[in-house]
Amino acid sequence: GLPRGRIAVLVGRPGAGKTGLAIQIAASVAQRHPEVAIGLYLADEGLEAGVIRMAQHLGFDREHLEAAEPGAIQGAAEALEGHRGRIHCMDPDAEDASLEAFLDGMATRADGRPQLWVIDSAQVVRLASAASKKLDRRLTVDAVCRMVKAAARRRGAVALLLSQSNRGSYRAKKEDDQADPLSSGAETAQLEHMADLFLFLSPDGED
Repeated sequence: GLPRGRIAVLVGRPGAGKTGLAIQIAASVAQRHPEVAIGLYLADEGLEAGVIRMAQHLGFDREHLEAAEPGAIQGAAEALEGHRGRIHCMDPDAEDASLEAFLDGMATRADGRPQLWVIDSAQVVRLASAASKKLDRRLTVDAVCRMVKAAARRRGAVALLLSQSNRGSYRAKKEDDQADPLSSGAETAQLEHMADLFLFLSPDGED
């Protein structure tokens, strides 16, 4: 299963299904384990897409949400927040959105209960602590990995961190010419070294 107090990294090329799989796992946990507090920080996908994906797994009408009726997304987000599992979807476009704000907010919402986080992706989430340091992308990913792993360990949380793989893992048509999956985390080796569980998603030609 997914280890508590550890970090699980889902890696794959764009469109490989990383976000879909992570949200499916989170929705399953919400349905089976109502005592777990779930947090989604989908900086890559955005609040609307994340809410629609999660809500449909929990029985909401997807067509109604996708019709973009006034207040539909906000209403669904509030309903998820009040769901048995207290599912929090952070708005990545909010002015104060950051990984630190997300983790602090989850600590308050969980109130000592088990937690599961979906953080998408390591390359895109905003770090408040990096704003003044102007870290390059590789160092930012390193900092994200360290922060998520430390917080998961302290709180006994399950952390699902998503990352785009480097192009060497899928550019070549022949599988033998592709980069090794374990070393495919984009920008940094921290992903493979800091992950307790490393899942490489590689869809076949039929997807």
